[in-house]
Amino acid sequence: MQRSKLQRITLDRTQLDEQLQVSALLTLTPKQKHYLCHVLRLSTGAEFIALDGMGHGWLTQIHTNIQPNDPTNLVQAQILAEIPNYAETEIEVMLAIAMPKGNTIESVIRQAAELGVRQILPMWSDRTAIKPNTPLGSQKLERWQRIAQEATELSWQAYVPQIASPCAFKDLIAAPAQTSQTKLICVTHQHGVPHLLTYLNLTYLNHDDLNNDLNSDRIDLQDDAKIPRFASDSILIATGAEGGWTAQEEALAIANHWQPVSLGDRILSAITAPVVALAIIRAALEARSKS
Repeated sequence: MQRSKLQRITLDRTQLDEQLQVSALLTLTPKQKHYLCHVLRLSTGAEFIALDGMGHGWLTQIHTNIQPNDPTNLVQAQILAEIPNYAETEIEVMLAIAMPKGNTIESVIRQAAELGVRQILPMWSDRTAIKPNTPLGSQKLERWQRIAQEATELSWQAYVPQIASPCAFKDLIAAPAQTSQTKLICVTHQHGVPHLLTYLNLTYLNHDDLNNDLNSDRIDLQDDAKIPRFASDSILIATGAEGGWTAQEEALAIANHWQPVSLGDRILSAITAPVVALAIIRAALEARSKS
């Protein structure tokens, strides 16, 4: 089978502590054994890709005989080769999301993982239904992380998104940017705000072309139009709760050098907007890398 078609599984912490090198043997966890051997019905000699969740992968082969009726039987897998630089794109994309009501954020986490996001930062904003500083509990965060891992494996991504503990919108907005990080905030009803796709495409023009566009009033960009290149950069994009951001929140973001962008003329729900934004970013980056 082609390597691109092989099933992925994410190694747990105990396995990552082992020597992950060619010819080394990994003991599969009961959950991994059940999934590979009983759900997928792989047998001895079948290959799969083991991931560390941080962009590295290993071509691995089921090594021992499988005894389906023996739940105590240990199944081992042998590492055949390392897959270097196992990454979808060079750009780290992170999502900051004002938490929607109920458990609907779980669907956003699942789809964001499928779209290759590296980190998800839940937020309390002025319009979140969940009140600020409400303790969510470790079990909910663990469930979110498990959803992200399962979606990563099923969609054959290389990175498992890390789910951060919820924080206040104002704290995230005011936090200093990482090196060369582009910070975007999705807004509605603001005149002159560029569409997200337009903004991403313009970042690949040279500065003379970009300044010509700016001088012709085609778009209105913040921070004196100093747009960073995306090579080796990261993108952090924020989406609001139902009802969007307040005027004060948008003003605070712009004052802290966040670039406002639009997702179009339609009003999108709090669980649709982040998926649309991530899909646009991924499509733009993949199209650029293949052009």
